[in-house]
Amino acid sequence: MKGPVGPFFYSKILLSVTGVLELGPWSSVMMIYRGAILSTLVFYFLMSFLNIAEWTGRGLPVSSFMSMFAMVHIIAKFFNLVLRRHKLVRLIESMSRLSGEVSECPRSALVLTWYASRSNRMTVAYTTIMAVILSSRAVILCSAEAGNATPLRLIPDSFEFNFPVDVFMETFIMLPPMAIVIREHNLLMTFTMQISAQLKVLNDAIIGLSHFSYDQEEVRKHRLRQSIRIHGTIFRLVKEMNELFSPVLFLETVLSSTQCCLSGYSISQLNSTDPSLPTNILMLATTLLLPFIICWCGSQIKEESSRLYNAVYGCGWEDFKPKDRKDILIIMTVATRPMTLNFKNTFIMDLEKYSNAFEEMQDRIARQFSPSEVRVHEQDPMDKSLERLNEGALRPC
Repeated sequence: MKGPVGPFFYSKILLSVTGVLELGPWSSVMMIYRGAILSTLVFYFLMSFLNIAEWTGRGLPVSSFMSMFAMVHIIAKFFNLVLRRHKLVRLIESMSRLSGEVSECPRSALVLTWYASRSNRMTVAYTTIMAVILSSRAVILCSAEAGNATPLRLIPDSFEFNFPVDVFMETFIMLPPMAIVIREHNLLMTFTMQISAQLKVLNDAIIGLSHFSYDQEEVRKHRLRQSIRIHGTIFRLVKEMNELFSPVLFLETVLSSTQCCLSGYSISQLNSTDPSLPTNILMLATTLLLPFIICWCGSQIKEESSRLYNAVYGCGWEDFKPKDRKDILIIMTVATRPMTLNFKNTFIMDLEKYSNAFEEMQDRIARQFSPSEVRVHEQDPMDKSLERLNEGALRPC
């Protein structure tokens, strides 16, 4: 439990490396690295644009539009992390200080350890999944026939197809953007797990206020002041997270939903033997995974913060002194609206919104795949009687 981040081992490494690279002596090296990434992103965008220009009049270049949409939100992530890196470092420092304060609360060691192990598993698993998706894409491209350029090919068709060079270029183009996405989502999951752990410790501390007797009034008052301070810090940190991440997360959620629809449309136009089907399925899986991570983080914070109201209500606040009762009622009033990841307090990112969007998309794809049925309607009795009369009139006498 030593250190400001506590047992968040992988998270501590991630946050420490981020802080050193952003503002430490390596900042000049990071500027060169960012310049290389930005040039790669611009090259990726131009390749997608040229691919769309070549496809004019030959159908809808779905994959190129998907690539351009991906570049829009990845470039937004890039500039967000570059221009707001000072806010990111301040958020990391505030999170570390809060973790140190929370570790002084009773029964916090077990909670922090459990959430830390969960955070470590999630960041490692997410990084592994994204690495598998990238390597699978490279393997599929390498195993494809040299004459069959997939619809997800990023190099325009006017360029001569040189298979080793093409595979290397596409893999090289994909690595920097995905590194930006993986880094930001790992930071988001790390912050989410730490805030969830701190909210859990805060809930336990507030519930424990009812266990103090009257002769322990000073200890209870100290714990109450500590809980109020921790709650205010958590509330401020969630607000800073929204200011830092919510604009690009909102853009990513909207564009990823559009990419999901384009992927479903592209898959519906292919047959099972098409060589480009695996790459389209990988793209669909990626566009489903990215908004799921964002919405899961929002639901995690919302779920933990929604329990705070019940904890405050059941802490025996009616037995407190008037001054302490006023402070605890302020927390109860604030807790009536759970903390969430949201954009301008209008677009809330949680799993409920994700499931609604996914169900709607699933219905649209199902309607796209459903074959046109020829429905045989039953004839009206009046029509049947008219047919009999016509048959009798045409029958020879």
